[in-house]
Amino acid sequence: MDRSLVALLVLAFFSVGCPPTLGNDDDVSNDDDVSNDDDSMDDDDSMDDDDSMDDDDSMDDDDSMDDDDVADDDDSMDDDDVADDDDGVEPTFCAEAFAESAVLAAVYGGPKVPAGYWSDPGANALWWDPCSASLADTQVAAAAQYPQGTLTGNDASTTWFHEVEVDLGGGSTINYRNTRCDYYDGTTLAGAPFAGWTELQELVSYAWWTDNHNFGGAHILGGVGNVGGASNFFELCHITTVYGDWGLQDEITVWTTPYTILQFQGTVTPGTPQLQGTVLGNWN
Repeated sequence: MDRSLVALLVLAFFSVGCPPTLGNDDDVSNDDDVSNDDDSMDDDDSMDDDDSMDDDDSMDDDDSMDDDDVADDDDSMDDDDVADDDDGVEPTFCAEAFAESAVLAAVYGGPKVPAGYWSDPGANALWWDPCSASLADTQVAAAAQYPQGTLTGNDASTTWFHEVEVDLGGGSTINYRNTRCDYYDGTTLAGAPFAGWTELQELVSYAWWTDNHNFGGAHILGGVGNVGGASNFFELCHITTVYGDWGLQDEITVWTTPYTILQFQGTVTPGTPQLQGTVLGNWN
């Protein structure tokens, strides 16, 4: 073959080049790879676009424990509990023993305390802690409490307290009182052993009087005592009153306070006052 012809054939071959291959121009991994262009894990993945745990999860949108839970929304112990309106405490003696009419009668015309309970009506007196070991100690305490006053010398000692009269000037006097330590020192009631609860009732009503005798609308309704094996008990029923403004009713609250005394030691444990109920009184 003529050498010039061979050279022309070689030149024509390299000018045209190699034919295209699928590996370069039509590779599904690059141009039509479903993993990139039509991958169901990206474009139509039910876990992302129509996942029932996200869009219609009954635990989030219609959970009966959140939206219609009887234990939260209709708990009769919270919404209709007559004992305390917000707990399951059962009514005690005070709530059961005194009708609404008895509560109203005590506030409107009744005595501050019923018969058999300690009282000292008419005395212009204030009690101060701590207890006093003697009348002389109460005189010192009264002079310190009222440094501008004058001790009149009109003093007294009773079974329950020492009393010192102080002239405050301008015709005004006050009876300064300390509970006797040899009656009740704040922890122990003298006179043990106690076969019954009568002495505890007296102490309870005395302590109530020292705190409440100057408050209008505060009354003792009554109480109940019990004798146990080594302790005696007394439950005091008492009321407080908030008098309403013009156009409003008085609000009378019934309370119970339990007390325990050890029969042989005389140690007294006061309980915490517990709300028993509220009675609406007169309009103002």
